Amino acid sequence: MTEAARTRRRAFAVLLALGILNHVALTGARVDVSLDALARGASPATVGLLIALFAMLPMVFAVAIGRHSDRVGAGTPMLAGSAGLAASISLPALAPGFPALFASAALAGLSFTMFQVALQHVTGEMGDPGKRVKRFSLLALAFSVSGIVGPLVTGFTIDFAGHRAAFAMLAVVPLAPLAVLLSRRIALPAPAAHEEHASGRGMFDLVRHRPMRRLLALNALFALGWDLHTVFVPIVGAELGLSASRIGAVLAAFGLATFVVRVALPWVVSRASETQVLAAALFLSAGAYVGFPFATGAGMLAMLSFT
Repeated sequence: MTEAARTRRRAFAVLLALGILNHVALTGARVDVSLDALARGASPATVGLLIALFAMLPMVFAVAIGRHSDRVGAGTPMLAGSAGLAASISLPALAPGFPALFASAALAGLSFTMFQVALQHVTGEMGDPGKRVKRFSLLALAFSVSGIVGPLVTGFTIDFAGHRAAFAMLAVVPLAPLAVLLSRRIALPAPAAHEEHASGRGMFDLVRHRPMRRLLALNALFALGWDLHTVFVPIVGAELGLSASRIGAVLAAFGLATFVVRVALPWVVSRASETQVLAAALFLSAGAYVGFPFATGAGMLAMLSFT
């Protein structure tokens, strides 16, 4: 391995660590926003709206963020995303109440998307193109780790110090990625605007491609199931009288399952077709949701969450 390759590998490892930290902040914020709202007497519909806000601005601006990252490079969006994440999550700590929760949810989702889109760009460009799939697999595993850590740490912090302290703790976490990126010690790929961006083609060109349209529809179903889980667990857990740490542990079981699946997936797809895997996943998810209304405690919720 050449020295340049070693340098890229070390840089990518650092970027994965930064991604984990920022994703810990995001997943923790989702837990704290939900539980803080429920503690203030919010209805399930209000909690659902708050979780939806995490995705609303990313839905509108994700393509524009990707194009901006192409033009200026990944450094600027990653810096802005880390700073925005810290600032937005600090709002409920500085000014507790529903206005801060709504603003924090919307801005935290947008800020993390700025960082994540740029990080995915770097993941695709940094290193040997033949190892691109491996790098994206490592990125997915990294986000599984943060999907475990974020809810767990947040739940315990809420129980021991309260919601404001949890928001303050989570707001500090993105400052580490911000400091590393400001140091300019990581060599990021240079900006590389692609021809299709200059030709005026829009994102809706994707849905005109039939196989891509089907893939996007399937992805939307899985994303719906994923986010429904994020809404359901805090509500059901609060109705059962579970502590924040137990609700965090249930959500961490979901993160643990994503880690296990991502490790096992190469073995699974070598023995079944993509269609079989996707269909089985959708039916298993549906079966798990049927069980949620019958859950009587944290153990059963964690089992369903893992499933």
